Amino acid sequence: MPLPSPESQAIYAPSMQKLINLCSTDYDLVTNQQLVEPAYDMLAGIYGEQYIEVKTRAIDDRKFYVELVVKARLFEVQLGDPVQIKIDIANSYDGSLKHSYALGWERLVCLNGMMAFQTEYTTQRKHYASQNFDPRPVIEMMKDQILTVDTRLERFKKLTERRLLPAEVEELTKTVLAKTKFPKKMVVDVPTVAYGEAERLDVPMSSWLLYNGFNYQLNHGQTKLHPEQKIAIDASVLGILELA
Repeated sequence: MPLPSPESQAIYAPSMQKLINLCSTDYDLVTNQQLVEPAYDMLAGIYGEQYIEVKTRAIDDRKFYVELVVKARLFEVQLGDPVQIKIDIANSYDGSLKHSYALGWERLVCLNGMMAFQTEYTTQRKHYASQNFDPRPVIEMMKDQILTVDTRLERFKKLTERRLLPAEVEELTKTVLAKTKFPKKMVVDVPTVAYGEAERLDVPMSSWLLYNGFNYQLNHGQTKLHPEQKIAIDASVLGILELA
């Protein structure tokens, strides 16, 4: 274990008798409570507390992920294919992860937990005292986006309009493998998932379904990827398919 210098401070969890991090004196810990409460209160103010579902995950008591899912209203991308709003919050107590908010979607077909993050919804900050942590600007920004959320679905609806032939599915799958860090071992089942959803929904194969084939594997496939790594890959896949 590294010994602290005179310019160091420690983050310690007394309930677990665990040293979480040694850090410099200009490190200013932003707690999970500081991040989650403002976002939760904002969503509860719009929809009501009874419609907000909270999901949590921690890795080694150092990296933390919280999902706030809105159960009050569904939005249809296409007939029989609803999504609901969610806010994903990430944080770390060991400096390995910037704290961040991301406004995204959860897709209810197969409950695949669709990410579909958009960069304009995301803010990331390091834990430094000089940055004077204040969540209010990004909370207000996300609130504005939520209140006009119908227009944000247009990008997904455009993907449903882009019909794909089998040869295009194969070519786009190869492109994703070549241009992203999508795990090769997980790509085999992507077309199978996409075609299965096309059959289940009784709709033509589209860029939207192919995107969700990739997304489903990121959410449910066997992988050691951490959530922030999945988010980055998912955004890359979405970008490629939007340009196809």
